[in-house]
Amino acid sequence: MKARARAGSLPGRSLFWLHALGTEFVMAKAATLKIKMLSTADTGYFYVTKKNARTKTEKYTFTKYDPVARKHVEFKETKIK
Repeated sequence: MKARARAGSLPGRSLFWLHALGTEFVMAKAATLKIKMLSTADTGYFYVTKKNARTKTEKYTFTKYDPVARKHVEFKETKIK
């Protein structure tokens, strides 16, 4: 059987190595952001979706269904407040 790692330690890392790194672990930032797609029919209806901010730098515009207006309209990207 394999030996279990102690709580708070990483497998394959010595305690000296963890001490040299410090107690703070740095994680990568997420590539995707949540955005709000607001209807241009001024009904106040919106969708929430995700967007990769690194590859898609321009603002999104989609034609989607607005159930308040009961037709397909253009939705434009706005920030979530």
